[in-house]
Amino acid sequence: MRFMVCWCSSEIETGWKQIELRQGGVQPQTGLGGVDVVLNSLAEEKLQASIRCVARHGRFLEIGKYDLSNDSPLGMALFLKNVAFHGILLDALFEEGNKEWEEVSQLLEEGILGGVVKPLKTTVFQRDEVEQAFRYMAQGKHIGKIVLEIRSEEKGSAVQPASCLVLPAICRTYCLPSHSYIITGGLGGFGLELAQWLIERGACKLVLTSRSGIRTGYQAKRVHEWQKLGVNVLVCTSDISTLKGTEKLISESCALGPVGGVFHLAMVTHASPLSSCEQSL
Repeated sequence: MRFMVCWCSSEIETGWKQIELRQGGVQPQTGLGGVDVVLNSLAEEKLQASIRCVARHGRFLEIGKYDLSNDSPLGMALFLKNVAFHGILLDALFEEGNKEWEEVSQLLEEGILGGVVKPLKTTVFQRDEVEQAFRYMAQGKHIGKIVLEIRSEEKGSAVQPASCLVLPAICRTYCLPSHSYIITGGLGGFGLELAQWLIERGACKLVLTSRSGIRTGYQAKRVHEWQKLGVNVLVCTSDISTLKGTEKLISESCALGPVGGVFHLAMVTHASPLSSCEQSL
């Protein structure tokens, strides 16, 4: 029986003649006949390329969930070769009451003891190489797992108490829920994103200024979503370019709670051709 495993090989292309696996091409090894069983975890065009490797009367075992979850088209012409396509959901084994898990667990234990089941290949980066690790993962060329080694592995079977480990980190900005935060121009694109950023960091009282108030459905949607989360959002339409308007803004904000911060995003643009611009502009 000819068997092929497609497991994160970055060299698989979409055409039959271009399919190349790490241990040689599929075409010369099977005499153009294809393989009888394909175990696949690849997605999108690589899954389609793997399907074209199946021989007549073969079986395709799909253990990935990406294309299944996205309802990706398969192509009914595949079944003219009298092949069988099996979608295998490994996580279904863990469902309550599934007795097949006991059998799988026993086979796994026996496989580990017999040396048949081996650890996945790992690529190890040190704790100060986080950026390199993510860049390596983003390339999509790795096989197995990418591991960050935070501390050296302990020697011996006895478990030793972990020593205190101090790592450099950037402090996360935190907003006091009892304080109010003012964003001038808060209904603009940048203002709405800043408001979301503050809410994610604990802010529960926001004052958004805009002389025209809520005008678009998107603005109303964002404000409504925050209010559903329990955030007190006040839209102030005062003209903060005047002393009276600014005093009113501060008064309304203090009524919600002590002002914890002011983010000035409001501005007025005067568009004009470069030839007519004066130094005063």
